[in-house]
Amino acid sequence: MYNALCDDEWNAPIGESPGCGGDALFRVEALRQVDFYNPAMIAGEDTELSMRLRKQGWRLRRIDAEMTLHDAAITRFGQWWRRVQRSGHGYGEMAFLHPDARDPNWPRSVRSIIFWGGLMPALWALAILLALTLDPRWGIAAAVLFVLWPLRMMQLARRQRRRGLTAKVARASGILLMIGKLPQFLGLIGYHFDRLSGRASRLIEYKGQRTA
Repeated sequence: MYNALCDDEWNAPIGESPGCGGDALFRVEALRQVDFYNPAMIAGEDTELSMRLRKQGWRLRRIDAEMTLHDAAITRFGQWWRRVQRSGHGYGEMAFLHPDARDPNWPRSVRSIIFWGGLMPALWALAILLALTLDPRWGIAAAVLFVLWPLRMMQLARRQRRRGLTAKVARASGILLMIGKLPQFLGLIGYHFDRLSGRASRLIEYKGQRTA
């Protein structure tokens, strides 16, 4: 299931595209103009390069041909968690480097991560704490906050189904997209902690992990 979701993630439309993956053919002149890849990035360096190319007037196009066989090799939840944590790190860095980005809109993605992965869990935990220590009626607020998650999961699953995914993959996508806000938030916090402390970001590797 995790690999099926990766396959869908990389299945961009044919034609002009806002970005590319790691397998791409570039004009050397274009790469030199934007000073190549950002070597400090541990995730999203290809899409960040794409943004700088487009800002300089270059266009990217996806051709109608298979170019890469990529074995994501994600078979365990722990691997998926770390990969999504790395994506949160990448979103944070790309939004910081390109606050004016709108296609893709990385600042909006970061706001979504902060809301669902940080603010909502904090409010839910606070409501539970208040229900246990002050007034049981706070339990109603906790229940309402909790219900918002499965509602959002169902909304995302329906959206993915309309895109043509099978019912099984669409359901898994809706569920994992929402659960993924939690590791994404950790990755986002990790990026800004490294940035503010002046530390170089360390690779968040998901292959070969022993976590369950």
